[in-house]
Amino acid sequence: MRTPLAPILLAAGLAGAAGCTTLNAFEVTLDGETTIHGDQATAGSVLTRIPAIGSFASIDFASSEAFKQNQTTIESVRSLRVVQLEIQIVHPDGQGFDFLDELHFFAGAGSEEKEVAGKSGIAQLGLVPPNPKLWLEVDPSAELRPLLDAPSISLTARGSGRVPPQDTTLLATVTLRVELQLF
Repeated sequence: MRTPLAPILLAAGLAGAAGCTTLNAFEVTLDGETTIHGDQATAGSVLTRIPAIGSFASIDFASSEAFKQNQTTIESVRSLRVVQLEIQIVHPDGQGFDFLDELHFFAGAGSEEKEVAGKSGIAQLGLVPPNPKLWLEVDPSAELRPLLDAPSISLTARGSGRVPPQDTTLLATVTLRVELQLF
């Protein structure tokens, strides 16, 4: 007895499709700079803070160009997570990361804050000039969707190390993945 193949393939295809969902998603990349004050006279003393990155102080995703281009509203976002965070020394060309021991980034809104990425032991990584890059370890479980209900989100850097011998400008590039709900 011959069994028609088409109905079996169609049924198998529908069963497979029922368990499979297509996820609409896009990435948003944000850049920002900060300068760590350096001084030959105080070089090597304890670094007390990482200065704020101005463009990360108040991020309004709802009015961002990426959300507009993807016709996205805050209500349609299912998930928002950092997928990559890199830091590059852009000035001076001759500065490496040997002055920095650890660096952590936190996303916050109001009184809520979550660590999204970090790295320890930076000075021992051998990231030397010219213009070295440092990739932080991203926490894949750091879900930022609950923060989107606030008017804006901030990304704050905290770290420790030693004062560099000269002013050192860091460029931070953060890539976030936005996953949308399927209606």
